[in-house]
Amino acid sequence: MGTKTVGFWQRLIAISLLWSGLWMGPTASQTIPNSDARTLYEAGLEQFNQEQLPAAIELWQRALAIFEQNGDRRGMGDCLYELGFAYYWLGEYDQAISNYQKSLLIAEEFADLQRQGTLWGYLADAYFYAPAYAGRQELIISAGEKSLTLAEASGDYLRQWFSHHRLGEVHNGLGNYAQALHHYQRALAVAEILEDPSLQRLALANVGLIHIRQENYRAALEIWQREYALRQQLGETEGAAESLQLLGFAAYWLNDYGQAIHYYQKSLELARANQQRKTEQLSLAGLGDAYYYVGDYAQAQQFHRDSLAIAEQLEDWEVMATLYNALGTDYYSLEQPQEAIAYYEKSLDLAQKLQSRGNTFANALSGLGQIYLEQNQPSQALDYFHQSLEVYRAMGNRYNEGAALSNIGHVYLQQKRYDQAIVNFQRRLAISEEIEEIHGQAQALGEIGLTLILQKQYAEAEAPLRASLALSESIREKLKEDQLKVSFFDTQASVYRLLQLVLIKQNRVEGALEIAERGRARAFAELLAQQLDPQDRRINLESPDLETIRATVQREQTTVVQYSLIDEVNQLYIWVIQPDGKIQFRQTDLGDLEQLPQVDIGQTVTLAQRAIAGQRPQALLANPTPHNPLWQLEQILIEPIADLLPQDPNQAVIFIPQGPLFSVPFPALTNGRGEALIDRHIPRTMPSLQVLALTQQLETNLPPQVDSPNSKGHKSDLIVGNPILADSLQQSPYGLGNLPHAEAEAVAIGQLLQTKPWLGKEATLTAIMPQVPEARVIHLATHGLLDNFRQGGLPGAIALTPEGDNNGLWTANDIVQLDIKAKLVVLSACDTGRGKITGDGVLGLSRAWLTAGAKSVLVSLWSVPDEPTALLMTNFYQNLAQGENSATALRDAMVTVRQKYPRPVNWAGFTVMGASETLSVP
Repeated sequence: MGTKTVGFWQRLIAISLLWSGLWMGPTASQTIPNSDARTLYEAGLEQFNQEQLPAAIELWQRALAIFEQNGDRRGMGDCLYELGFAYYWLGEYDQAISNYQKSLLIAEEFADLQRQGTLWGYLADAYFYAPAYAGRQELIISAGEKSLTLAEASGDYLRQWFSHHRLGEVHNGLGNYAQALHHYQRALAVAEILEDPSLQRLALANVGLIHIRQENYRAALEIWQREYALRQQLGETEGAAESLQLLGFAAYWLNDYGQAIHYYQKSLELARANQQRKTEQLSLAGLGDAYYYVGDYAQAQQFHRDSLAIAEQLEDWEVMATLYNALGTDYYSLEQPQEAIAYYEKSLDLAQKLQSRGNTFANALSGLGQIYLEQNQPSQALDYFHQSLEVYRAMGNRYNEGAALSNIGHVYLQQKRYDQAIVNFQRRLAISEEIEEIHGQAQALGEIGLTLILQKQYAEAEAPLRASLALSESIREKLKEDQLKVSFFDTQASVYRLLQLVLIKQNRVEGALEIAERGRARAFAELLAQQLDPQDRRINLESPDLETIRATVQREQTTVVQYSLIDEVNQLYIWVIQPDGKIQFRQTDLGDLEQLPQVDIGQTVTLAQRAIAGQRPQALLANPTPHNPLWQLEQILIEPIADLLPQDPNQAVIFIPQGPLFSVPFPALTNGRGEALIDRHIPRTMPSLQVLALTQQLETNLPPQVDSPNSKGHKSDLIVGNPILADSLQQSPYGLGNLPHAEAEAVAIGQLLQTKPWLGKEATLTAIMPQVPEARVIHLATHGLLDNFRQGGLPGAIALTPEGDNNGLWTANDIVQLDIKAKLVVLSACDTGRGKITGDGVLGLSRAWLTAGAKSVLVSLWSVPDEPTALLMTNFYQNLAQGENSATALRDAMVTVRQKYPRPVNWAGFTVMGASETLSVP
């Protein structure tokens, strides 16, 4: 820095004059001592440290002039060095480069290797940020490599880190990912030598990003987990939100959607707490993407909308274009094509305005192509798909390249060009295998299987379909939450159906039954199994086999009927398993029924319920004619197997529905002689044989005290009747009213069970909750609501008396969290058996109570009338008191009520889910 020969006061006066603009400097004939230049130089350093960059530059320029006049090359080099640094921080990169280059020449004169190394690094930085600089990438790499060589020679680890970091950035920008990864990994190694966690964290983040660009998501996840740990060590809460968002991204691409949602949600919470709008926007978008791939399209749409709102506030046009595509795909999957088209076109328009012909542009083309294909315009769809494929290949986006090939394959399928279709699906499979993307592999294998089926190559289709299921089930196994398992399961339903079809075509009816069972109520079975000690669990939850199926039916000693709707060929498969384990199979072509050229079974079920509820003429239900939907359902569901069902009307039949058949009012089905099903059989329903097996095992493990007297000599039963409703429930859109017969019902049942009921204002959740865990019978005579009261949760709620801020709604989401021991739960209310129909059964109140531990649940399929329901329930408990099990007691109660109230709406609306329990009633 030079010796300081100028006194303090002299320097102060000189600097003051300089700052005030009064000192004009020396005349040409004067010689100014170098000590004065050094004073100016050091004053510039002080100004720079105080972030007064213009003042620092002016001081250094004056010092430079003095050093230059005196021929002091070292002093000139110092000033030029500092001037370059100041201009760099002001963003005046051309000026910075000019000064750095001049300082570098002087450093070379004096063989100052340390300064040379530093200046080459600074030049690399300045070139990096000067986008208009000619040949800047080559200049950056050259400067960075020279800086690195000198830093390694001098053992300057800090400079080595910066050089590797900058070289990594440049190679990343050039698409030289292998070289970028090398430099980032070397930067990480140097940071570890320096024992600097901040530099380690930054290097790890960049290594993870390169792994993502190379579609090596597992490596990225592992690296970012280390990076997140360092964020936590450093206490960087804002940075932690960013790290969690990246972890979510990596988990998403590894098809671990549950873990991705977990990371994104944690990131979202932190981002909102720290007001990090960009990270909040990215986490919301990530949540939307993850929920889309587990099949929860409505939830995905909501998250994408929330993300778009922030992107619009931030005026982030590129992100907005991306989110328009995401929303287009959401609407497409929700079967709202016009809304989908509008969003795809908005994305396309914005991408063109931004002069972007990358992934966003291609995604919009791909989405529009999907809609053209669905609208039977294959040539337009093919054109869009080929355009998107070209973009993806140019971008090196292997995943989307595979998806585009799959789209092209579906055009060929529609055109019956099967050979070309299968070539594209196989190419998609090869790409997915190459990048280790399981979801894409599963889809491609399913598409190959479908193509072979369309060519009637059933045996050949079996292997790819089984492989597809194995892969999709491996994705499902990673999901922890029940809702995610259910929605993802539904996205794979077609593959289970197709595999059943190819096995039936090969006359392997028992193997097809195994697949039909494997394709339903798996998440529900897993929930029930959690109630068992793992050591006692004797049920194979992974793949129900024939031996288990037979053993389950033999233990129950009841005829079981399992249905499977194969939408792809409009056929209904029916298996009947006899009490001795014998399996028989029938199938119905839903396009060939007499006087019913084409049957939409879902619509038929809806018409039956509407007719029962009086929304269509009741006369339709009076006679067994082709126009009577109850007769139509009898012809479809019962007539093909009538000879296989028990002849004794007191024998039970367990029906295992699928899809819309869960809403079938089985008791009211009517044959050609005008006989209702309850005249011929005792109907029960179950979501699957596997669930039946678990209820059997749970029943054998039931603690003995559940059906024994309590300390007061009475059973521990809970009865609720006619709670007072919250004002909000008595108004639109609910319009619920008082239920006087429900109150009378509760009183009558309380007398039968010798239990005091909770009525009216007493029936609050706080009051009854202490009895719920140990209750043997839970009887709720009140209003049931089907609405979904929690975002992403189970639909359904029971109305109780409100208290404080509580509106009295006992939601399915609350109930599913309970741990109860009830042998019987009776929901004597409207719509308690309804809910969202999925491949896992009906999501609603019945599932919630069974999951909570109930062995048997009595629920309704529609809005049941108050007075007939009270009569039915009273008769039901009287029948239980005579030793009948719950299924028989319900059938006999229906027969009794039908005599007074013949219309099916009054008696046919209830069904027993779960085990058929007997109770000891006083």
